[in-house]
Amino acid sequence: MNQPKNLLYLIITGIFLLTACGGNPPAAPEVVKFTDMYEAGIAWMDHLKTCEPYAQSFTHPFLQVEQVNTIKGMDGDACVMSMQTTGKFTIDCKLNAEGIQALTSDVLYEQTKSKTMSIDDASTTILNSQCQMIALTTPEPLPQP
Repeated sequence: MNQPKNLLYLIITGIFLLTACGGNPPAAPEVVKFTDMYEAGIAWMDHLKTCEPYAQSFTHPFLQVEQVNTIKGMDGDACVMSMQTTGKFTIDCKLNAEGIQALTSDVLYEQTKSKTMSIDDASTTILNSQCQMIALTTPEPLPQP
């Protein structure tokens, strides 16, 4: 007997949410294209500090494929972001405040501005603990001497 009331409640709630949101889900951010990896890095850190939705792409200088980085926004206490390198791998992260701080530190920011960026131990620890890497291709064998 309660089933129809529950279903009606869900339908009414759904209609209310669609109306309140203007009938459309929020649009994905437009992808900003960069030609310089370091300029992309600065913009990425600026947006990651606040976890505002943002997307960017650039040609990965070592892999020579497009990389798309996306900040999806907050999910509870975590900032949801991903880095996708076309045909190679995807890294999905849920960063806590410590993770955001490590990946946007003043040291990394200055290194990126001066084009001398290197991944430090704190960033590596965060990437290993708060991110998951998904390989999309089988790694190519290393050349034999």
